[in-house]
Amino acid sequence: MMDRTCKIVDRMSKMMDRRAKVTERTVRATEGRAEVTEGTGKATERNGKVKDESQNDG
Repeated sequence: MMDRTCKIVDRMSKMMDRRAKVTERTVRATEGRAEVTEGTGKATERNGKVKDESQNDG
């Protein structure tokens, strides 16, 4: 059971990484403002923290 949960968490983290990268690309393409890029950077940092916590639980 634990192996399955770990695999699921890995998949979720990978999906979050892809979504974060895509959002950064779209935002940079639409608006080349430093404020917007800073906002996306904070969002990706939050996702990273969540991933670390989930891996520690496993």
